[in-house]
Amino acid sequence: MNRELFGIRPFRRIVITRGISALANWSVILATSYLVLQLTDDPLAVGLLALANGLPSLLLTSYGGSLADRYEKTRVIAASYVFRSLAIGGLAVGFWLEQAGLAAIYLASALAGCGAALATASVAALVVQPVPKDLRPRAIVITSLTYSLGAIIGPVIAGTLLAVGGIGTTFLISSLALLAVAGLAYFGIKPSDSVESESESPDDTDESAHPANAMSERKSQTNWWQNLRKALANPQLRPAFLGIAMLSFTALPVLSLAAVIAEQYGKSPILLEVILAAAGIGSLLCNLVLMRVEISRAHRGTVAASGFFATAISIALAATAPTIAIEAIAFALLAASVNVLWVVTSAAIQTDSPSATRGRMNGIFFTIASAGTSIGALIMSEFMSLLGVPSTLLGYAAILLMIGLLVTRSRHQIAKTQ
Repeated sequence: MNRELFGIRPFRRIVITRGISALANWSVILATSYLVLQLTDDPLAVGLLALANGLPSLLLTSYGGSLADRYEKTRVIAASYVFRSLAIGGLAVGFWLEQAGLAAIYLASALAGCGAALATASVAALVVQPVPKDLRPRAIVITSLTYSLGAIIGPVIAGTLLAVGGIGTTFLISSLALLAVAGLAYFGIKPSDSVESESESPDDTDESAHPANAMSERKSQTNWWQNLRKALANPQLRPAFLGIAMLSFTALPVLSLAAVIAEQYGKSPILLEVILAAAGIGSLLCNLVLMRVEISRAHRGTVAASGFFATAISIALAATAPTIAIEAIAFALLAASVNVLWVVTSAAIQTDSPSATRGRMNGIFFTIASAGTSIGALIMSEFMSLLGVPSTLLGYAAILLMIGLLVTRSRHQIAKTQ
């Protein structure tokens, strides 16, 4: 099955594009979070950085989903990544000229976040566009695995560049990598590389396919609340949206605040590199397992409940870890459990959304994920400042444990009614 997927040339190019993008993203994450913490020595400042990265997603990702449905996805991706490249490249120049400070980091992160927000839905929809419908869940796992590799290698590259070339060089190379992604998307993936017309069943169409409804559909494409109500009204998609909301507010902020957690063991960027690379390894191993199994629609709830329990345990371990080695193990487990939840929820969006609205559903999905992560990181960082890192993490572990119990109870109630 994997050979069949990699035999699809546009899918191979999408995987390569995702890999390069992940390398650049994680390099920037490590460099900016480490730098902000060194400038301020304040967890809240790192939370504000996460907010600067994520706030554009709250404002623009849904609009980016509309762009994915209305325009050629490769062009949307190319333009967005050029914008991201310019933002990070400008930050590199600012550091070389010694004109960049904390405000410049926040501004560049926000501008880069705007580019990411506009591209996110197009990237997610493009993953399944050239792939037959029966292979789409596997395609999602493979692209997630590619991102995991970037999460392992990216921090290593960033840590090496910080030690050898400094901050400016790290940002410049990340900028060039993002520019390469734009070029690959625009010139390497053809608009005609699609099997939508062959693989979509009649159930995958929606009201916009009828001429009488075309005008109202075009008007509704940029109405975020209308699209959200439509998404939540779908019983197949509702659990995925609720699941990503809970995950993004409680677990994903822990990964965003890795620099704060790593600083408990020292101020070297190598410590941050270690736990981020461990998280990437955990995610990678998880994806290797997921490539060999199929999570059916009937078992999504059970897998989600198990994922929340595992996430709670890993965060509790992160809170009580006595050494950086144990902390790395905790982050590996955390990334693995989070990855399971991410794959389950995103696969539901990709496979159960009608093709004509897939861009908008992805837009809502990633809006919730990004907004929850950024706002959640800001709240968590404030708790860390007030209560300390271990106490905050233990509190969030308890919340995740309760979420797991609620999901389990919901699954049992549904089973009784069937």
